[in-house]
Amino acid sequence: MDPENDLLERQVVTASVGELVSRVAAGGAGALFVVGEAGLGKTSLLDWACGLAAAAGLPVGLGRGHPMETGLPFGMAAQALDGVGGRGLLGEDKPGPTSTADRTAQFYRVLRWLQDRADGALLLAVDDLHWADADSLALVSFLCRRMGPVPVGLVAALRPWPAEAREVVEGLAGEGRGAVWRLGPLSEQATGSLLEARLGRSVPAIIRRRAFELSAGNPLLVEQLAVTIGEGGQVPEAAGTGTAALGQGVLLARFAGLPPTGMRCAQTASVLGTSFWPGIAAQLAGLDGGEADAAVEALGRTGLISQQPGCPAEFVHPLFRQALYDDLTGPVRGRLHAKAFALLHARGLDAQAAEHAVQAGLVGDLEAAAVVAEAGRAARRAGALATAVSWLDAAAAMAGDRASVSLLLAQAEALLVGGQPGRAVAAYQRLLSQPAVPVSARVEALWMSGRAMVMTGDHDRAAATFDQAAGLARTGDPATAAAVLLDASFSAMITAGPGRALLPASQARELAASLDPQLRIKAEATWGEIAIQTGDPAGIAATESAAPWLPGQAGGPGGEDNSFAGAWGGNSFAFVMALVERLTESERAFATLRASADQACLPAAAAMLADGHGYALTRMGRLDEALEAINAALSLADLAPVIESFAGVGRAYIQLYRGQLDDSTRWCQRVEATATARGEWNALLYLWDVLGHRRLREGAVAEACEHYARLEATISRMGIGDPCLPPWPRHGIGAYLAGGRIDAAERVLAWLDQAAWRLPCRFPRIAAATGRAWLAERHGDHAAAEAQFQVAVALHGEVDLPVEHVETLLAYGAFLRRSGRLSEARPVLTQAAGIAQTAGASWLAGLAQAELKVARGRLRRAASGTLSAQEERVAALAATGAANADIARQLSVSVSTIETHLEHIYAKLSIHSRYQLIAAAEEASWGPKHSGSSPTLR
Repeated sequence: MDPENDLLERQVVTASVGELVSRVAAGGAGALFVVGEAGLGKTSLLDWACGLAAAAGLPVGLGRGHPMETGLPFGMAAQALDGVGGRGLLGEDKPGPTSTADRTAQFYRVLRWLQDRADGALLLAVDDLHWADADSLALVSFLCRRMGPVPVGLVAALRPWPAEAREVVEGLAGEGRGAVWRLGPLSEQATGSLLEARLGRSVPAIIRRRAFELSAGNPLLVEQLAVTIGEGGQVPEAAGTGTAALGQGVLLARFAGLPPTGMRCAQTASVLGTSFWPGIAAQLAGLDGGEADAAVEALGRTGLISQQPGCPAEFVHPLFRQALYDDLTGPVRGRLHAKAFALLHARGLDAQAAEHAVQAGLVGDLEAAAVVAEAGRAARRAGALATAVSWLDAAAAMAGDRASVSLLLAQAEALLVGGQPGRAVAAYQRLLSQPAVPVSARVEALWMSGRAMVMTGDHDRAAATFDQAAGLARTGDPATAAAVLLDASFSAMITAGPGRALLPASQARELAASLDPQLRIKAEATWGEIAIQTGDPAGIAATESAAPWLPGQAGGPGGEDNSFAGAWGGNSFAFVMALVERLTESERAFATLRASADQACLPAAAAMLADGHGYALTRMGRLDEALEAINAALSLADLAPVIESFAGVGRAYIQLYRGQLDDSTRWCQRVEATATARGEWNALLYLWDVLGHRRLREGAVAEACEHYARLEATISRMGIGDPCLPPWPRHGIGAYLAGGRIDAAERVLAWLDQAAWRLPCRFPRIAAATGRAWLAERHGDHAAAEAQFQVAVALHGEVDLPVEHVETLLAYGAFLRRSGRLSEARPVLTQAAGIAQTAGASWLAGLAQAELKVARGRLRRAASGTLSAQEERVAALAATGAANADIARQLSVSVSTIETHLEHIYAKLSIHSRYQLIAAAEEASWGPKHSGSSPTLR
């Protein structure tokens, strides 16, 4: 390669490539995409990048897209990974009934392999990305979004069309995940320089000008004109002909010296693809014996194809193949593709034959449909879901009304797992509408159709479909019936709550009692998790049955295939242990299961478990670790969309406590939009608690009450009996009392007492004691309030719930301060602030510090213009827009006292209105901008 001439006017791009290679060699990462029309030098640029990387000591994996290999599962990506030692990463899974690969697992496996490589950085280079199979293109997108901590570089070249690759690349660039450089044609001066460099002599100006007009600055066409001139040919004038036709004419002219048989061989070779076996091309052209040999020899002498011993021949540039192919009429192409299918199929080369069947449009040909369908099944086994959908769609279209049940099932299943649930429902309905469908196939279609309906948010229809499937399977296949019912319970849990989910879970548990141990444990643990959420303590023992099945536990399943057998039941066990405050067991189980899921490359399970782990760590007061777990779950949300709302609200919760209020707000907004659209009421419950608690602390009492009223009504409708889902009752009682809604507070307290009596947890009793204390204080019975606060504090000695402990101490300290017992309040509030700081709960620490500031009393006369601690609290609340009556209720003083405070505040700040107070709060030390926390209310 001659960089000086091959990369004329490409200095800016080559500099960017050099910078990327240097960055990767130093342990960094990045992606660079070069977009340009055919023949503009993309391949030369890519070859130069590979040489540069090799010189820097980087392993290089090169993959090339081919127009006749867009249906090869992970074809382009596998080429690139093979070159850097990743052979087999994207191969078919081991055969067996449970071996069907999931594309998310394939992607995750590649990412893990790149992260764990001992050999350091590498460069992946991809040519003709526009011809990549859809799954390779999706993998490129996936890796570009995650290569930050992985020392991997990607350089890819592509044409603007077909548009799919370009759109992916532009999307990545828009997110800052890669740089895009667009190659343009050479200038007239550069065209002349390249022409003369290829000829090795100077050329008259008129020839340089004609070469520029004919080539339109395309380096490949310039090189072909140089060959023509070098062989004594003439360069014609370009007037009156379009640029595309001129380019095709220049390329076809190179084949002009071939005999008729040689030209026929070249044309049939173009039908076979950029690479081809010459013998097959000759046979496709109808040549045999000496005639075939002569044609192949003549084609080889042109220098337009190359071939290594034992390998297929290749056109030296895809444009030569494209020019020949485009020169064929449509009907001729179709006939040649049909003939190529028959020829390749007869030789047993069905993987190649399938593409020709599709290109030929062999509608009604059941033999061709069977070959294409098998290509789809092979892609599905390899986890190449987009490719599988494409093949199976084509096979079903070919077969038409005579499509088999197995083909329709395979098509619908590929659509389902490929992320097209709406089309999957339609495909399953097509199958179910056929007469004489076997019961087993009908059960599968109903079952999977129910799953697809869940994904589209059609939950009521899904429930009826699951019920129909389970009813059909119950007698002849109880294991399938149990599995269907477990899916039904999962769907109901997300959208309707445990009250609705309990029935199918109970039915699954009953059916599975005498079946396979893995299914039995899964059903038992699922029922237990749902039962505990309804408030039934019997669920604890049921989920405990899954503990021995945790990975690495004695007595659990053995063997490689069962390394993650306890994932489902283990998750239920770990989550229930967090609910019932056996937090050490919960945290240990989640950590073990997450490691197992990660090792098994199961991203959906890893995301689910990371989310649960974050919940357990939050309850344990390890907020920074909890945030790491939640972020790990969110990083997999594109592979496991169901986790997005639940992990998102977990982040909103944690960031509220950590004092990152803006981030908490952003996640609240995202979760509200997503969870509302999907009907994910479980996630919305946690959202309303985050919003209600925050609004309560900020003095927006009416808004807080609205959130808790909605939450309370939804919990009742969903049949939730566990006060930790979410841990809302204390906040709800506080909001209702602050808003003067005594009946509502007493109602929640009665519900809380009932739950506390049934469950072995301490939190419901702590929350109930705090609520009774607030109620007693409101009725003027300070002795009873003191006694209840003491009960709550004592209960914390039996369980380690740091965040809840802070809230209890904060409530107790505020009570002591309001009672005038400042010296007793200060150590309680100091303890609250200390625990909050240790837990990373900066927001709660700020609330405790604000309350402590008030509890210190007036130790010295305030300077003119300086607000007292209590005045700061009043000013901060008033600046939020809270009414005087609301502020009075929050601070347990009269409205007239608030009015007096505001008079003093206005005088000290030299202002006259609430609007001026709001403006003053923006810069004041007691305002939100500087305090980093909201005023303490309760």
